[in-house]
Amino acid sequence: IFFLVGILVPNVLKDFTGEQAIWLVVLLAVAFAARFAVLFGLLPLMIRAKLSQNVSNAFKTVMFWGGLRGAVSLALALIIFETDGVEQDVKNFIVVLVTCFVLFTLFVNATTIRFVMAMFGLDKLSPADLAVRDRVMALSLSRIQGEIHNVAEAQQVSEKLAGEISDDFTKRLSTLEHQMENTAELGEDDRVKIGLGTLVNREREIYLKRFSDGVASDDITRALLAGTDILEDSMKSDGVKGYEEAVAQKLGFDFGFRVAMYLQRRFGLTSALQNQLAERFEVLIATQTGLRQLLDVAAKSMESLLGSETAKRLEAIVRRRAAVTDQALDALKLQYPAYFEAVQRCHMGRVTVRLEDLDYRRMLSEQLISPDVYNNLIQELGLRARDFETMPELDLGLKPEVMVAKVPFFAELDPARIHQIVSLLRPRLVLPGEKVITKGET
Repeated sequence: IFFLVGILVPNVLKDFTGEQAIWLVVLLAVAFAARFAVLFGLLPLMIRAKLSQNVSNAFKTVMFWGGLRGAVSLALALIIFETDGVEQDVKNFIVVLVTCFVLFTLFVNATTIRFVMAMFGLDKLSPADLAVRDRVMALSLSRIQGEIHNVAEAQQVSEKLAGEISDDFTKRLSTLEHQMENTAELGEDDRVKIGLGTLVNREREIYLKRFSDGVASDDITRALLAGTDILEDSMKSDGVKGYEEAVAQKLGFDFGFRVAMYLQRRFGLTSALQNQLAERFEVLIATQTGLRQLLDVAAKSMESLLGSETAKRLEAIVRRRAAVTDQALDALKLQYPAYFEAVQRCHMGRVTVRLEDLDYRRMLSEQLISPDVYNNLIQELGLRARDFETMPELDLGLKPEVMVAKVPFFAELDPARIHQIVSLLRPRLVLPGEKVITKGET
């Protein structure tokens, strides 16, 4: 697009007039005014309505000044320029203004954005990030210093040289410890918030690893990653409280699920509800697996970085989340035990296919098998993998005749009588916490 602009625009800009310059100033003023209204008018309302996370005025100012325009704006202008039926003066007017506006954002906004960030101190680490950085550096230097003599011995380096290198690390550690003494100590809430941020990022990596290993589908991975984004935004805004509120939101039933429920109850359409429940099964299973790994991270990795007390709090937060996730999954397992077993079988099949693939790759890299044998094995493995590509279909179990037949009280009735009972019933799936009937109703 910029190549086309480079060909067409110079011919248009050569006749740039004073009137067009005035219109350019008006365009810039309107664009910045609209951006200001959104950032300082609409965004605060969205934050109050909890539709957006809190954004500081410093970041709003950077977004206000840093909104660049480029290829899309130019492409739309060129479409008009090449459209028949539009007067040539109008074409030139639009192309000139759009091009000048884009050039202004590139050569003025873009070149000064670093200065704006520096003016608000956004180009520097926050006190909390500085404290974490110093602590991480101290831990790293201490570990490396402890390994210097072992490495020197393995590399047959003289003790004198190893001692000099170790002394250098000692000086760096001393300087760093002095710097840490003069730095404000992190508060407990700040430590927990940093730890939660680390756990959210780790959770995101776990889900991406499941996807790359072929265990989770594209749709389920997107749902899981969207959930981690909500956790991160809520944690940044309200700390532990926001994180746990986001957990409750994730485990709740969203708008799409309730629409599917309405379609089933009102019109008897079950396919949307089947898909929603099947997705909920997979998301909860993946979340449960991910939380088990997060517990290890919270219990083992956080202590050295943030201290034992913070690590215990983080572990408790993850355990509470794991407990409510288990509870939500158990509710589905009780309702659909056969489907849960089928999903587990499918997941285990995907895992075994992945492990088998890795084992064949290892044997190929170690020259234990030839490329021809490897290709044959992978081809056969691909056929097996197809059996686990599609999840089984979920039976909602909402067939009245089947439901009535399972009730012992009606077991001895003849089919005609059961049919009469079925004609009076309408199956309905009820969500946890939903009111079924109120005392005194008839």
